[in-house]
Amino acid sequence: MNSEIKLPPTDFEELYETAFVISRKMAAQKLIIAGSEDKNTLEAVDKAYQDGLVIPYLVGNQEEILKIIEEHELNISDYKIIDATNDKDKALKSIECLINEADILMKGLISTSTILGALLKNGKSLLKREVLSHLILADIPILDRLIFISDGGMNISPDFKTKKAIISNAIEVAKEFGWEKPKVALLAAVEKVNQDMPETVEIERIVTEYDECMLGAYLDGPLALDLAISKEAAEIKGIESQVAGEADILITPEIVSGNLLGKSSIYFGGGKIAALLGGVVKPVSIPSRAADKETRLASIAAAVIQGSRYNE
Repeated sequence: MNSEIKLPPTDFEELYETAFVISRKMAAQKLIIAGSEDKNTLEAVDKAYQDGLVIPYLVGNQEEILKIIEEHELNISDYKIIDATNDKDKALKSIECLINEADILMKGLISTSTILGALLKNGKSLLKREVLSHLILADIPILDRLIFISDGGMNISPDFKTKKAIISNAIEVAKEFGWEKPKVALLAAVEKVNQDMPETVEIERIVTEYDECMLGAYLDGPLALDLAISKEAAEIKGIESQVAGEADILITPEIVSGNLLGKSSIYFGGGKIAALLGGVVKPVSIPSRAADKETRLASIAAAVIQGSRYNE
């Protein structure tokens, strides 16, 4: 693999290469998996372990974990199993381990709500701010760059204050991946303020109040999706903006549009995604329980990069 650290990475191949190079320059990070009784999860962990990215801490039913490791001839040897039989116990033990020992956490075969519930109740020392948010880092073939999408997994219908926190979380995470001054597009169906579309009115207020010096990012909106990612569309419509056509971060109005946009990047766009948590002091990766090996491997690589920035 290339020995150069590439930040920001342009695709998931570079993302993994960067995590690999980082692991050669610092100690392997301790990765805790909340709910490890899953073949795809353990295969991804095995690959990351063999490449020296992580030291696994496997939380879950010990008998089932060992059975999967044996059946699929996984080579994980330097691991620790923390036995837990129900999802609540798995989440609590994982959060406790993240606080006291581990560097990064990935959700395995338990629900996002369960791990977040344990985090909010027992992991207050891990919280950077009151509002946590869900971020997707998407590798979509049609784009020449990775792109963030938020929030399609946590905040259902965010109010003005929550929306500002979602934006702040996304900017902070993007900077951890090397974007010095991320370009943030606040999405709507149209690019003009329309009183019949409350989200456009809110976006106008956010942009008006936004302090570029405070967060160190470009922010613009409302922008339709085509204007956010396509330079050609922006030129045709005569939109002059430091963000239009070049957005690094897409902020959606609410959870439905965020969820649909994130999933469509996979099922319509042929892309891959890594799922991250914004607003925490240690990396927390929250891929879907249905995530395949490649998605989980990308999520581990992303967490390793974040963890290296925290430990600088």
